[in-house]
Amino acid sequence: MLAGEGVPRERATVGLACDVRYVGQYHELTVEWLDEEFEGDDLSGLAKRFHEAHDRHYGYALPDTPLELVNVRAVALGHTFAVPPPEIARGGAAAARRGHRRAWVAESATFSDASVYDGAALGAGARLAGPAIVELPTTTVVVPPRWRLEVDRFGSFLVERA
Repeated sequence: MLAGEGVPRERATVGLACDVRYVGQYHELTVEWLDEEFEGDDLSGLAKRFHEAHDRHYGYALPDTPLELVNVRAVALGHTFAVPPPEIARGGAAAARRGHRRAWVAESATFSDASVYDGAALGAGARLAGPAIVELPTTTVVVPPRWRLEVDRFGSFLVERA
């Protein structure tokens, strides 16, 4: 799958782990299964790590009790190169303004008029002063009085005291 995504073999790793429990238990612990153990028949290292993990999690270990291997997991990672975030178009705050509404200002313990902006429409370089409310599909950013917001070239909001 990684090769199909364009990840070269030298930039791919596979990690193995398994869920282990004492026979008769209803809960498992995930324990790393080392590469050198996977090819052989000796699972004593895996068992030792399970007993140590069980002791850490539950305060006891039963090294003479048989173990059950419940699940085996393989996690394949493709180590890719960093991709720079896309830059957004420049734009001011005026075009993104939706209007205003009354909002509670904690500093003065009163309601005040706050400008309301469409956060998705704010372009790079846009600046606005609080009190303001910036609405986005997943969150709302409140800019208090005496604070300002600026949008950087990647679309991040930088909010700082004026």
